[in-house]
Amino acid sequence: MQAPSVRDHTLAPEGKSTLTIHCAAWIEQEKFWQTEKDLERGDAYKKTKQRFADILIDRVEKALGVNIKDHIEVLEIATPVTYWRYTRNRDGSNMGARPTPKNIKNKLAHYRTPVKNLFLGGHWAEYGGGMPIAVKAAANVSLLILKDFKNQEFEKLRDAMDGGVRS
Repeated sequence: MQAPSVRDHTLAPEGKSTLTIHCAAWIEQEKFWQTEKDLERGDAYKKTKQRFADILIDRVEKALGVNIKDHIEVLEIATPVTYWRYTRNRDGSNMGARPTPKNIKNKLAHYRTPVKNLFLGGHWAEYGGGMPIAVKAAANVSLLILKDFKNQEFEKLRDAMDGGVRS
């Protein structure tokens, strides 16, 4: 679970916030999320993904002891079918490496390659998957490039990304 608007207040209108709940899911679940031929999304698909979202929200409410449902104004639900539809990633994957303890210990998240000046970006280079992680990877690669080639620009971007605050 993440609340990205805590750090970046521009992600939600004043007095509002964002909450993202992530859960491992596989495209084969629930008979391919109750999709029709060629992963076409009909009423059964919509009901299935809503049921899964309700279960996750209930679990978060129970774990945190807070009422979330009464505060939801906009709800977006993504399934592996969603990721497949937009990216055509194999089996609707939203990340290149699973964030397992073994993979984290082996430092699979990385940007540099054996090829000089060739960097990895996007959701394949960092743990977590999805658009926020792809943006994070792109920003970090930008910093690496600037650090190697233009130290003054690196410091400007680094400081801007940190909200102008240096520790």
